Amino acid sequence: MKKIFNTFASFAILSMVLFGTTSCLYGIGHDEEIGGGGAGNNEGLKVNVSTTVIYADGADMATFSATFNGETLTDGDVTFYNAETDELLNIIDMSFSTGTKGTTNIYLKYTDSEGKEHMSEVFTIQAILEFDLSPIEEDGLSVTASTRLLQLNNGSTVFIVRYNGTVVGADEIGKVKCYDASNDTPVALTTTEITAEDGTLYQLLTYTPSEAGVRSFWFSYKTKNTLDTPIQIRTVDTPIPASPADTQPSNTSFVRRVMLQQFTGTWCGNCPAMIAAIENVYANEAYADRAIHVSIHASDEFEIPGLNLSGRLGVGSWPTVKVDFAYTIQNYGVETNTVSIMSAINSACAARAKAGIAARTILKDNTLMIRASVKAAEQGEYFVGAWLLESGLYANQANSSGLIGDFDHHENVVRIADSREGSSNFKGHSLGVLGEGERADYLFAMELDEEWKRENCHVVLFVSTIEHNEQVVTNVARTTALTSGLSFDYK
Repeated sequence: MKKIFNTFASFAILSMVLFGTTSCLYGIGHDEEIGGGGAGNNEGLKVNVSTTVIYADGADMATFSATFNGETLTDGDVTFYNAETDELLNIIDMSFSTGTKGTTNIYLKYTDSEGKEHMSEVFTIQAILEFDLSPIEEDGLSVTASTRLLQLNNGSTVFIVRYNGTVVGADEIGKVKCYDASNDTPVALTTTEITAEDGTLYQLLTYTPSEAGVRSFWFSYKTKNTLDTPIQIRTVDTPIPASPADTQPSNTSFVRRVMLQQFTGTWCGNCPAMIAAIENVYANEAYADRAIHVSIHASDEFEIPGLNLSGRLGVGSWPTVKVDFAYTIQNYGVETNTVSIMSAINSACAARAKAGIAARTILKDNTLMIRASVKAAEQGEYFVGAWLLESGLYANQANSSGLIGDFDHHENVVRIADSREGSSNFKGHSLGVLGEGERADYLFAMELDEEWKRENCHVVLFVSTIEHNEQVVTNVARTTALTSGLSFDYK
């Protein structure tokens, strides 16, 4: 089972029997030349497509790659056409996505330097739209959205309205009213026709944005409403990354790394003792590749304004280090701190990685889009988070420890923590229950401050799960830059 979620949660589910793995379903386009041609393996127009089945959620993509005589072509070199109508398709970054269920037949055309046209074969892309329409144990009115993150002019979100746990049927959907939460004015929505597995026909309310921005909606039906729980839909004009490839779809044995969370502040005179201990850990080759460091600042110039991330993660004394949200190390001097951190890393790495993580990113202007893909090694409930970090920051560090060293340069400082599942839970957005080998994708949208140095920024992504009634990290990975992706790291 492959699932798609986003920053605000999504409940679309797609069978891997239909979808397979994103990177393994390829169509091959042969050069259908109009007025010329060439021979040989690399000559002529060659086209591949990453997958022939996508979600009709406006976010999932079928990504094309093309070469002519071995030279890579971009969307500025080729044109895309609907094979049924011969109409020109507006496809950006060689990636096709749609918010409409159905099939689209596409071919590519390229004009060479001599003015000769070359045409690929026709690729049939199937867009499927499946929703969980099963009853739930909940009284009153509840509404969920298929996605809360949309790309402008490329998709819609579908609202699933339940009354006393049952999806409102096609004969009653017209009685459900939608309102803009900012001014309580009615909003006219279209409907999407969906047939459930048992043959029941549903008309699901559908929102298609006309401009980028954020809108919130609440609903009413009979005597109930969702005024206290509005649904926020964000629309961006930034392309949304395609799902990361999986080169080993049957493999569920992942390299295990831990998340080393340093809680600090430039005002903290004892913090250099923990900083020195962390440096000792990373100076040891046996540990350097097993832990990914993040620095969470409190009450200084590097703290995320208004968030109190330290407090929300249960930290009230400094310095403190946590490993995977599971092991807490307080300050007892550099040597003891070093041993304690290494011991916690050993304990965490002794357990099998219950999931792996891959990602693709797109940065446009100040908007960073991240599609993270979590793959379960065993059945369980999983959560995912993405934190943006900046290194190379300078600020005078208080030092009452008497230690000698450069403590004024601060690395891996958390600038954005996108992992908020509840009011005080920053340990990951819920992906629901995944079975062994199943994948769930989650879309993140981050707005960067113009003052941050992009070349010093990267992203840390972590997967957490429930162990002994506690939510703890089971694996973590980091990108080398904002625009670099991540592959599943198999043993």
